[in-house]
Amino acid sequence: MTLSRKSTLFGLAAATLLAGCMSSAPVATPTQYQATSSSHVRANFASIHQQQNIERAKRGLSKLRQDRSLMAAAAAHARDMSQRNFYSHFAPDGGDPMDRVRAAGGCRSSLSENIAKNWKDDMKVFWAWMASPKHYKNMMDGKYTRYGVGSYNGYYVMVYAGPCV
Repeated sequence: MTLSRKSTLFGLAAATLLAGCMSSAPVATPTQYQATSSSHVRANFASIHQQQNIERAKRGLSKLRQDRSLMAAAAAHARDMSQRNFYSHFAPDGGDPMDRVRAAGGCRSSLSENIAKNWKDDMKVFWAWMASPKHYKNMMDGKYTRYGVGSYNGYYVMVYAGPCV
C-alpha cells in the first residue's frame, strides 16, 4: 500500500472516529447484556481494560473500573446501531446516551461516549480512539471512575462515567 493510500485510509478512519465522540453532563448507569461470537456483543474486553488503565496510570490518572451497567448500555447501543443501520450517539427514535444508561438501570453521574464502526480488532479501535483528540479527552478525563465497552458486528461503543451522585 502506498504512503498516500495509507494516509487516506488513516484520514477516513480518523474522520469516522471523530464523528463518533460525545460528552455530556449528569446521567445514570445500566444493567448487563452479553453474548458470544464475533458477530455478537462480547462481554470480555480484557485487552482494552488493561491498556486503558496503563495509559491512564502513565498520565497520573486513577484506574477505571468496568461497570456492568455501563457495559450493558454500550453493548445495547452497538447492537442497535448495527441492527438498525445507523451511526450516531442519537438513535433514530431520539434516544441518547443518557437514555441508554438510565434504561440499563444506573445511577446519576457525568457521562461521555465514544463510538466507532467498521472495526474488527479491539486494540486497533482503542489506539484509533487514543489518536483522536476528542476521544482521547473522554478516555483520559480524570472525573471518570467507571466505564463500559460493547461491540457488535464491527460497531464499538465505550461509555465513561463518574462516581454516582
